[in-house]
Amino acid sequence: MSESVLAAHQEMTERHDVSLRSALGERLVPGDPLLLERLVGNLVANAITYNSVGGWVEVVVALSPR
Repeated sequence: MSESVLAAHQEMTERHDVSLRSALGERLVPGDPLLLERLVGNLVANAITYNSVGGWVEVVVALSPR
């Protein structure tokens, strides 16, 4: 899910001159998948919108302990 959210915001990062960094691992989170995707999307969009020109946004999803 996080990969698709980040890909959907790629054009937005270019418009705002912000770079996007990510380190994505597998993580299971209980909840409604649609609402979780919307939550991540809102956080990423806000981080891009309210960033400085030339800034960066980093999204990290830690691996689940097994």
